[in-house]
Amino acid sequence: MSLDFSELLRWGPFALLALHAAAFVTGTLRVAKESRGPVYVLDADATQRVSQAAFRLSFAVLLGVFALRAGWPFLEQFSGPLQWAHSSRIQLLGLVVMLGGVVVAALAQFQMGRAWRIGVPDQEPAQFVERGLFRFSRNPVFLGMAGMFLGVVLIAPNALTLTSFSLAIFAMSIQIRLEETHLSSRLGSAYDAYRARVGRWI
Repeated sequence: MSLDFSELLRWGPFALLALHAAAFVTGTLRVAKESRGPVYVLDADATQRVSQAAFRLSFAVLLGVFALRAGWPFLEQFSGPLQWAHSSRIQLLGLVVMLGGVVVAALAQFQMGRAWRIGVPDQEPAQFVERGLFRFSRNPVFLGMAGMFLGVVLIAPNALTLTSFSLAIFAMSIQIRLEETHLSSRLGSAYDAYRARVGRWI
């Protein structure tokens, strides 16, 4: 049975988004059972609430785009398609990049173990991970998510996916700076040495 490339492009991104969501929720629930403190702390301050809102909006846009492509493909013409960027090879590359991003984000989250938190936990002892993917990136979870969003842009290059990607990068940039400031203030030279040795993204 031959693979229908159009169907792969139609449903593949949905499957990858579902895989990302399942890995994220499963990992978070696992840590929540093992930890004493709260895992979800994005509501801690106004800046984190902005980050949270941007993340939610970016994912809502993604789901909307792929819902349109799956159920009502004729409506995609209203999403501001970049016709010059459409190419079956680029779209296939987008699926690979998106899959790679999902895998990297899930693996990095798993490698964080009990250190995994969503937001900056001001009331807990600061800790950071140096093993696994964290030897190559200070923020491999965010790196994987950025790859996932980039893959989406390659699969469906239009104004909406570019907006979603921009919102996600904006939210991640805010959160990364907050987390790094927190870790540096709590851990001092130990974290600063790690930060000097390993890149923020890669």
